[in-house]
Amino acid sequence: MENTKNNSKPSTTSKSEGNLQNGKFQKSKKSARIVRIVTITIAVVVVLTIILFSTMDAWETYRLWP
Repeated sequence: MENTKNNSKPSTTSKSEGNLQNGKFQKSKKSARIVRIVTITIAVVVVLTIILFSTMDAWETYRLWP
């Protein structure tokens, strides 16, 4: 799933940025990649924390703690 997201996003951004500024193409591409990695990591952390807290709530309500 991450590969399809990463392949679909830069194709749209790289075309517009390449047409607007050919000199800064490499720089903008690298920064866009860093931003994408940061957003993916933040999303993964948020999802993992939500799952963790939901399982913790389930453990407390059903008293599955030993």
